[in-house]
Amino acid sequence: MKLDLVHKNSGVILRVDGALDHATAQKFAKKCYELLSLNAAKIAIDLRKADFVGSASVCTIVAVGKKIQARQGEYYLSLSSPAEQALEFSGFKSVFSIVDDPEAVID
Repeated sequence: MKLDLVHKNSGVILRVDGALDHATAQKFAKKCYELLSLNAAKIAIDLRKADFVGSASVCTIVAVGKKIQARQGEYYLSLSSPAEQALEFSGFKSVFSIVDDPEAVID
């Protein structure tokens, strides 16, 4: 799994490439909490290249979303088919702002 933080004028995008499984969940969580520490007004997690999203990573995605919403920030997700299925199966897909391209909302 590859994780890249992309800093933009209006926020930050975390790009995920690969599987978010048991072996990578802790690395993903650590990067997400690093992302939160930046206190950006807008945050997007780009999961378009995630070929698997496990339950531990879904929990991280939800926890990050709650923290951003609590501080009145904006939170967006861009999803691959496996990521969309994981969020839909867990019942959390409708909770998030889903965008096709995070660059469209964070410039």
